[in-house]
Amino acid sequence: MPDVSETRAWPRPTGVSRGRRWLKRLLFLGVLLVVLGVGALAGIYWWFVIGTEAPHLQREYILSVIAQESPVFYADGETKIGVFFSEEHRQYVPAAELPPAFVQALVSAEDRSFYDHFGFSPKGITRAMIQNLKAGRTVAGGSTLTQQTAKNLFERRGRTYSEKLRELANALRLEREYDKDEILEFYSNQFYVNGNGRGLGIAARFFFDADVADLDLLQCAFLAGVVKSPNRYNPFVADEERQARAIAKSEERVEYVLRRMLEDGWIDAEAYDREVARDIPFQRGRFRFERSVVLDFVEQELNSDEFRATLLAHGVEDPGRAGLQIVTTLQADVQREAVYSLRHHLSDAGLWLESPELASLFGEPRELPPLAKDDVAPLTFHRGLLGEADAEKESVVVTLGGGIEGRLDRAAHQRLATALLRGEKKNTWVEARRGDRKALVERIGEHEGRSVSVSVRGVAEDGQLLLDYEPRVELEGATVVLDDGEIRAMVGGWANIDFNRATSARRQLGSTWKLVLFEAALQLGWSPTDPLDNRRGVFPYQGSFYFPRPDHSGAPDTVSIGWAAARSENLATIWLLDHLSDPMTRPQFRALAARVGLVPGKGEERSAWIKRVQTAGVVPTESRLFDGLYRSVWRD
Repeated sequence: MPDVSETRAWPRPTGVSRGRRWLKRLLFLGVLLVVLGVGALAGIYWWFVIGTEAPHLQREYILSVIAQESPVFYADGETKIGVFFSEEHRQYVPAAELPPAFVQALVSAEDRSFYDHFGFSPKGITRAMIQNLKAGRTVAGGSTLTQQTAKNLFERRGRTYSEKLRELANALRLEREYDKDEILEFYSNQFYVNGNGRGLGIAARFFFDADVADLDLLQCAFLAGVVKSPNRYNPFVADEERQARAIAKSEERVEYVLRRMLEDGWIDAEAYDREVARDIPFQRGRFRFERSVVLDFVEQELNSDEFRATLLAHGVEDPGRAGLQIVTTLQADVQREAVYSLRHHLSDAGLWLESPELASLFGEPRELPPLAKDDVAPLTFHRGLLGEADAEKESVVVTLGGGIEGRLDRAAHQRLATALLRGEKKNTWVEARRGDRKALVERIGEHEGRSVSVSVRGVAEDGQLLLDYEPRVELEGATVVLDDGEIRAMVGGWANIDFNRATSARRQLGSTWKLVLFEAALQLGWSPTDPLDNRRGVFPYQGSFYFPRPDHSGAPDTVSIGWAAARSENLATIWLLDHLSDPMTRPQFRALAARVGLVPGKGEERSAWIKRVQTAGVVPTESRLFDGLYRSVWRD
């Protein structure tokens, strides 16, 4: 048996050996964690980005969110009447039409690594966190342009971590589904501008009154720099101090964007110096078309059952957001002349019908909107300021917006003086003379500097605009111009908005009811040669009495139906209405009453029947007539 003390023992590990073993274990654990982490991230990416259906990422859905406008054109298919849009107004700009300078400025200002990252930038997030920690508040954001696009398209419903993760997932999905240019396209058509306008097309029009294709480097740098908060840089405010601050901020922001473009190599030093030295060429433009009864009518037709069914069959749920091009039968020149003709006639006829005081035709001095020469074409309406009056020349100078001058000439004062005289004398045939015109010009001269509504009638040989007075009156009207069944023009009133008198106004019948009455008389047994009493009389009507008056004198006391129809005789026609059923026999009268619903129904009580007939507007002067008709139907 060997000596135990001589038995060889296994050597124990030294401290160095133990350290190496633990290091290997830690390395293995680290690698394992990395592998598991990568696997987890891959699984999460697969689950949230690839494996999960995302119908909101389809291009059709995104375009519906961006809400393209639907322009409405005149019959030529080129001249716009206006546009339809739902909640937001936009002019969609495809990726191929985005100005390169705008894209370069946007990337430099908002996301320098845009073309390198895959949806988010860890470096950008880390940098923003460090800046915010140093400042003790949020001073920087780490969102990429893709993340901002996702946030704009798929509105963030809060600031929770789950919402931020949802936004990140949508950004990764966008990067997977679309290329960088398409993402920029979505972003450029979605950012807020002003009022209810969004996107680069609206921004170009609002800030510079320009089309996107006409933007220069400085304008692109400004628009790219203000995409997150355009209102901070809006110079179109009434307060001069706020305006000055907005312009100063704009210049600082543009310099920052141009400097970043210089650092990124998009522009050279010469271009930077040149653009920084320039004033930003702000020029406010209009990006909203005024509503009109024409647009309302078109919208009403598009929402009719027939159009809705047709549009839905082609996948269009909302015509205002679908980017449709709607071409009407209206003709621009006919519409312009119809608007002018109606307003011109209303102001003329309204003056002598309403007889206003001369001073009421003029308003207080006001600031005039800027106008260009193209804005003051013939048949247009404007507000101006009364200038020098010359009674001998029967002329008054009027200053319009933009310093453009026009002249109220002899013809304008002949028209105004005649209308005022007709109202004063209650005579529709009186005409103003030279003395009337001169006196009128002298009185108008007392109101120099006050505002006045005018229209442009034409242009004189010396190039000066010839104007007419167009005071606003209470008289209203409407016009529809038809050509072979197609509407070429529609004007619903003086203002031509809100209420369309051409389609919705209820008109007085006038003498048109007489034709219906004569037709009914012939069907009920009257002859065109039957005599009618054409003398003044009293007729009971719904518990009171009616005294019709003749509309002309010299008519015979007795006339035929043919005479009454040809001469539109009021008295004879009322007498015929009162005696319309005279030629009828009792069975015929009973049959007629049944045909028009005036007889009691089967089992209908007398009181219920009387109430129903009276509700319909038939009120016999004597209750016994009800009893007689009631008995004639059910007792005879």
